[in-house]
Amino acid sequence: MRSGGEGPAGAKQMCTSGEGMEIELREMRVEEIGMIEQVDRSERVEAKYVAERSADGMGLRLRKVLKVPPGETGPWGERGVEERINLWRPELEKGGVMVGAFEGERLVGFGILGRKLRDGSAEMCALFVGAGYRRSGIGSRLMGEMERIGRERGVSALFIGSNATESAVDFYLKQGCEVIGLSDNSLIRHRTGDPVFAKRL
Repeated sequence: MRSGGEGPAGAKQMCTSGEGMEIELREMRVEEIGMIEQVDRSERVEAKYVAERSADGMGLRLRKVLKVPPGETGPWGERGVEERINLWRPELEKGGVMVGAFEGERLVGFGILGRKLRDGSAEMCALFVGAGYRRSGIGSRLMGEMERIGRERGVSALFIGSNATESAVDFYLKQGCEVIGLSDNSLIRHRTGDPVFAKRL
């Protein structure tokens, strides 16, 4: 993906994907969060990862589990959108930031970075790219923006409660994230066994 260059937080940034799509990245206002309904999260799931203790009991490792037959993750639906708005809006109202990837007026992907916590970390609450727009560099671009904004705000590390799908886990590993264990599960809303990542900034 090519970019028109980095800009200050809130500035519009144009980039062109390998498919020639003109994608604009920009910070979104809290009241625009309802636009997430435009992002189609549908996906065919052929494998998932689970986080397990390593053999020595001192760390975690990821184990890929094939799904036979493959599964399908469908669209959020009206209720799913409402649940996620209720989950993420408070984080934005407490100082988090949402960056959207737009093709024209349509939201095709987004990332949400939570507020800086006392220990200098911040949760990357969400990162989604819609079906039909994946593998075009949009996800990497959004991740880069989350990191840039985090560094600007003095964040020293990101933590991410990932979906367990093969595509999500492989993406975060390629972004230089590492699977970790956290002592307080209430900080991240993930199901038992789902991988949790961290990345130093």
